[in-house]
Amino acid sequence: LRANKLLVKLGVTDNRKMSQLHFKSAGAAVNYPLKPLKIQQPAKPLNIVILCIDSWNPRTLTAECTPNICHFAQQAEQYSLHLSSSNGTRGGIFGMFTGLPAYYWKSFEYADIQPLLTEQLLKAGYKVQAYPSATFDHPPFAKMIFGHVKGLNTNTPGATPYERDIRITHNFMADLDRYDGSRPFFSFVFYDSAHAIEVPKNKQHRFQPSWEYCDYMKLSNDIDPTPFFNLYRNCVAEVDSLIGLTLDKLKQKNLLQNTVVIITGDHGQEFNENHNNYWGHSSNYSEWQTRTPLIYYYPGCKPGKRDYRTTHYDLSPTLLHQVVGVTNPPSDFSTGHYLSDRAPRNWHLAGNDLYYAFTLTDGTIVEKRGSGSLKVLDRRMRPMPNYQLNARELQEALRNMNRFFK
Repeated sequence: LRANKLLVKLGVTDNRKMSQLHFKSAGAAVNYPLKPLKIQQPAKPLNIVILCIDSWNPRTLTAECTPNICHFAQQAEQYSLHLSSSNGTRGGIFGMFTGLPAYYWKSFEYADIQPLLTEQLLKAGYKVQAYPSATFDHPPFAKMIFGHVKGLNTNTPGATPYERDIRITHNFMADLDRYDGSRPFFSFVFYDSAHAIEVPKNKQHRFQPSWEYCDYMKLSNDIDPTPFFNLYRNCVAEVDSLIGLTLDKLKQKNLLQNTVVIITGDHGQEFNENHNNYWGHSSNYSEWQTRTPLIYYYPGCKPGKRDYRTTHYDLSPTLLHQVVGVTNPPSDFSTGHYLSDRAPRNWHLAGNDLYYAFTLTDGTIVEKRGSGSLKVLDRRMRPMPNYQLNARELQEALRNMNRFFK
């Protein structure tokens, strides 16, 4: 059980096979869904396209940096207070597809449970395909999210993230050109340049002054983040250009008339906004590592900004209801709501089974450390040692967190 690296080193197996390993369990530890799904199939199925930017900081959603996305957002619903299900890719994508926190990752993996969203789309006859810039073998999304999808793209050729981002864009557009309309499709296009913070030098001209590459050794609490952030903005701008091509292709093929389009990030990316010397992601649960933009388009939607909190847990219930026709309440299979539901998302949970945090509506962060201790911080990550937790609300949050376990 602990010899994975040794087995790979000795040539007994390889990393890809290891990541695709399916466990044979005597039974699942979770009830997912809590009740059997009831479905009223829609008269006309909608296609689904998710354009996901790895590590997307919401400060870059501007007409200057992301003109194509901003232009498209004018005909869509824009959720300005959207939180990911994690501060890292694994939990962010897991929450997006399952409607549950990565707190359940191991239980899903050991019992070989697939997201209801993916499974119901396959049952409804959808052509499901992914276009990953970074490999889907690590983390093993090919197994965890798309385990029953035949012919899945798991890797994309290319020497750099930028080259792979270009290729997945062209691969997706080529498939749109081949689309004959005989069956609906679901496409997940996952861009990596913003995560890598790396683009060719001739693509770094939009925002200056800009670093030519990430020099993490220079980062400190006293450094001016502008050149580093400008490099990141140049990366996001290039991804925006590629997304612009895909949106133009969808329009050219008249697919926006029957397609749901989601543009979001898997999680956020921090540039020391709180002046605590935090950079990147996966190091805390501040809004800069968990907040990310969300653009949600569907035929007949009412464009405009929505200023109430939404989360990645809302995406799966919304798509299952709106596209698949699931009539169960979201609480039967998710910790989320419909995106249109303005109900408070208080005690928002992000993280995994060992290290997670609750974010309250006022921005207070309640961290549960690996040791089991609780730490309370304000929205700028400053400790609040005298904060009086509401024990009843905490107990209810923990009960809700565990309610899908048997």
